Amino acid sequence: MHRPIAYNLVRAVLGAANGVPRGIDRIDFGYICDLFESWPADLFGVLPTPWGVRIFPRDRVLRARDTLARIWKERDPRGADPAMERLRAACTGQGAALPEPPGSRLPLPDVPGVLRALRLILGAGPGIGRPVEALPEGTIHLDIGQRGLTAAAFAWTERRPDVSSVVMIHDVIPLQFPELVGRHRVVAHAAAMDVTARHAKAVLTSTAAAAVGIRAELALRGRADLPVHALGLPIDDLFRHPAEPDPVVAARPYFVACGAIEPRKNHLLLVEVWTRLVAARGAAAPRLVIAGSTGNAIFAT
Repeated sequence: MHRPIAYNLVRAVLGAANGVPRGIDRIDFGYICDLFESWPADLFGVLPTPWGVRIFPRDRVLRARDTLARIWKERDPRGADPAMERLRAACTGQGAALPEPPGSRLPLPDVPGVLRALRLILGAGPGIGRPVEALPEGTIHLDIGQRGLTAAAFAWTERRPDVSSVVMIHDVIPLQFPELVGRHRVVAHAAAMDVTARHAKAVLTSTAAAAVGIRAELALRGRADLPVHALGLPIDDLFRHPAEPDPVVAARPYFVACGAIEPRKNHLLLVEVWTRLVAARGAAAPRLVIAGSTGNAIFAT
């Protein structure tokens, strides 16, 4: 028997504000697409609002999903992204594939980001949803995005003991290696684990290695009993089919590192390796492409 699901939409809204999805945004998006298209039982979106935590029907969430895909340009023709154009220019020696300099970015608050988030919310249609108390009995409260793991977002579950909260924790790296991340990341991650220990009935994660660290953190909070399940991440259908290589980019071998550009990822090691490769092999060395945020950064050498 399939139980109703209430799916936390916080990361989707914040992902719209970002304009360009990070890896964790895509994971959340994949779950939204699959569940809201195919789950055979009742399914609702859950979102904190100025009127309290509200639930939204499946069709409204699917409209928001389509708006988010347009904001992210997910359905644009392959290769039409400006970042791809910068990469092509760098590969042909016509320009450097660099992001905008920091000085050109708008100061906080990020006005375009706020407008994108509003576009996502308003584009789904009118209405402020229903109170979260209207969820059917026995609902599973599912949080994949990890951004919504706050005490305020879960307070309503204390009034609904019949609701089972299942959350995804992608890793506990900020708690294991705090010297590699900013202080705010450590504080936020610790708070998320506190909320998980207090409210969750089960935890999902992506790898067995991450599960080991998560269990250790839960044990520190007196929740060694909480089930932690390692599940493989959803793979976009794009990667299941061969694609025609871009002739400009494919003209020379290349190596791609894709992900957030952070000290803990040690991109400087890659740069040092490629510096030596280029010194030894010259133009015959493969290109190094580092693609990721902060910002929508793409660097090619």
